Amino acid sequence: MFVPDTVHNAPLPTVVMVNGTGLKALHYRPVFEHLASWGFVVIGNDDSNAWNGRLAVVSLEKALCQNSMENSPLYQRIDLDRIGVVGHSQGAMGAINAATEDDRFKVLYAASCPQKSLAKKLGWSYSMKTISIPTMLVAGTGWIDRHISPLGSLLHLADELPDTTPMLLGRLNGVEHRYVLHEGDAYMTAWLRCFLADDADAAAALISDNPEILNNPRWQDINIHI
Repeated sequence: MFVPDTVHNAPLPTVVMVNGTGLKALHYRPVFEHLASWGFVVIGNDDSNAWNGRLAVVSLEKALCQNSMENSPLYQRIDLDRIGVVGHSQGAMGAINAATEDDRFKVLYAASCPQKSLAKKLGWSYSMKTISIPTMLVAGTGWIDRHISPLGSLLHLADELPDTTPMLLGRLNGVEHRYVLHEGDAYMTAWLRCFLADDADAAAALISDNPEILNNPRWQDINIHI
């Protein structure tokens, strides 16, 4: 758990992180610290088989309990109406499943989500068909990520979303699977700030009439539906 320092006003927007295969929360420490520096409470856990998203929901429940406990560092720090969920690789499926099951999540960021044929072979499942919250889907063009989360899969997931769901899709040029979450951190933070903090600068980067991401040479295959 990372909590912003006291210069940030409470209650605060909150992000629940869902881990990739075999990883624990502290693997993402730089991402947690970056999000906290932008005013987010960040909640993680040590679930290393997180595809179903269940422990992400449990982690949120525990955090909300602490939010009501006067002796907790989270006391009255969490804004119940501004909670997002983020996941990478297997954790991207976990984030999708958590958002599907729990309507307290208001924004979704899924990085390098395994394509459904691969997920099926591994005994995992997920669906975008009922996701109504703003959703950002990203992957890298590195060799491994092109096989785990190819462009065709991202486009299929985007097509599965309801027409009314705000969506942004894009790929990081030359970035390999294990680095996608960290390399995309800036725009991930901006996506969360857009919808959980009403940040006009973040909106200019991603969802304005001429968003910055369209002119960023590190990104390609951008598809925006707002």
